[in-house]
Amino acid sequence: MFDPTNNTFKFKSSLVVDMIVHLDYDELPFVAANYIQYEAARKFQADFDGDPQRVQDLRRDAQMALLMLKEAEQRNRRNNVLLSGASLRLQQGIRPNRMGARNPTWPGG
Repeated sequence: MFDPTNNTFKFKSSLVVDMIVHLDYDELPFVAANYIQYEAARKFQADFDGDPQRVQDLRRDAQMALLMLKEAEQRNRRNNVLLSGASLRLQQGIRPNRMGARNPTWPGG
């Protein structure tokens, strides 16, 4: 990484980044590859054959594969009730119904 303001590769503080990794199909997790496979089959079926029953079956299978993919992502994500948006707003003393207004009588405010 390069710091363009200081013209250096060294940083004085730690960085937080969102990293996007492009993987080959063979390197994807099973649930992601499974969803891609069902979605590709559904699109192929809809474009070339057009059998509505097959398209509907593949759509249902693709939706189930997407659900499994989202469940796997939730299991791997760092979920914590203390880091949720509503909890952080309460910790900062921001009232959720008053457009960010602070209130000393509100919990955390």
